[in-house]
Amino acid sequence: MEGRDYEIYFSEYKGHVKEIVKNHPEKTRFYSVGGDGFFNQVIQNLVYTNHGVVCLPFGTGNDFSRAIHRQMSPEAILKATLDQPAIPIDTILVNDERYCVNVGCFGLDALMANTVHDVKALKSAAYVASILRNISRYKFAKVAGASKFHPNQRSTTV
Repeated sequence: MEGRDYEIYFSEYKGHVKEIVKNHPEKTRFYSVGGDGFFNQVIQNLVYTNHGVVCLPFGTGNDFSRAIHRQMSPEAILKATLDQPAIPIDTILVNDERYCVNVGCFGLDALMANTVHDVKALKSAAYVASILRNISRYKFAKVAGASKFHPNQRSTTV
């Protein structure tokens, strides 16, 4: 980041990402450093703004990063995106309350994602442990309705 103007913020409490974004009315590129859950918090606050976001994978699963990046090295992603222009991507509004981009999960996958950190294991083993723990006791649920897709809803990312 030598020679570049940047600030580093740590999300310290629920709703802090929203405050950070609101304090930057000018077009800003945010770097989300964490996993899918933290990236989702960032996305919720960037929809309908002119801001951009880059997802640097430091989480357990990093599904979004795996879907959009050719490599998973956070350092390589950072270097590759510093001068790259932002491109718009679609967002999906789910249950009229939350947005997702490219990767959304429900059912057994959502249960595993929500409980993966309950198992004390190494990152790579945590998902396997969560699968084994949850698959035998998963209770199927009826899914009703459908998510609304609004073609004009877009968020910006690289």
